[in-house]
Amino acid sequence: MSRGPGKWQRSILAALEKRPAVHMRDLLPPTSSRSHHQALYRAALRLSANGKISIGRGGLSHSLLTLARHDTPAQLVRDVPRLSAE
Repeated sequence: MSRGPGKWQRSILAALEKRPAVHMRDLLPPTSSRSHHQALYRAALRLSANGKISIGRGGLSHSLLTLARHDTPAQLVRDVPRLSAE
């Protein structure tokens, strides 16, 4: 039985409260490991399956992910500002 959104899901939803879309990589800690990346990706997939967010792919290899509010269409990577630029 689920007890609600986990740590990574909460971080995604908190970031999307501030702006309509973010790069998934911007939500990772500076010293992230592969397991961090995989946990964040699984959290994004679960939120997308529940209809809470949209996932967009972009870049030359379509490997860069953007996460957007469900009411906002998923944007291309070049249209989403980086969080680190603030």
